[in-house]
Amino acid sequence: MWTYDEDSGPLVRAAKQLGGRQLMACLAGELALHLRPFLMQSTVITWAPPSPAGKRRRGFDQGRVLAERTAALVGVTAAPAFSRAGRAQFGGNRQVRLDGPRLRLRPDWTLRARTDQVVVVDDVITTGSTLATASDAIRSHQPSVDIVAMALAVRP
Repeated sequence: MWTYDEDSGPLVRAAKQLGGRQLMACLAGELALHLRPFLMQSTVITWAPPSPAGKRRRGFDQGRVLAERTAALVGVTAAPAFSRAGRAQFGGNRQVRLDGPRLRLRPDWTLRARTDQVVVVDDVITTGSTLATASDAIRSHQPSVDIVAMALAVRP
C-alpha cells in the first residue's frame, strides 16, 4: 500500500508494538480496499507468522490480526497456513533477510485450503523473501492456485 518511509514507518512500527492490535486492525481496512478488485470466488487469506521471539516480545501476532480483519472486511476466510522456526529477520543484516524465514505448511492447511486463490499478508516487504518462501510452500502443495501477496508497506 505504501512505501516504507518517514511517514509510514512510524505508523507500521506503532501497530506492531505491544497493544497495537487495534491499530493493526484499522490498517486492515486499507488492505481490504486494495484487495477487493482481485478477489476470486474461493479466496483464503493467510499470513506470514512472526518469529517466536517476535511474537513473545509484542504479545500478539500482527500478521494474524491484519489477515483476520482483512478477511472479515472482504467476506472471506482467514486460516493459518504456516508454522515458523528460526530467528527473527528484524534487525538482521541483508543476507539474513534474503535467506528468509523457515516457514512450513501446517498439516491442517491441505485439508482446509481447497481454494482458487490464497492471499498472503505481511506487514512490511523488505527483500520479498518471506512472501517468496510462503508462496513456494503453498505452490508445492497447490501448484495451480492463484497467489496474491499484500503488505502494508514496501521498503525501497
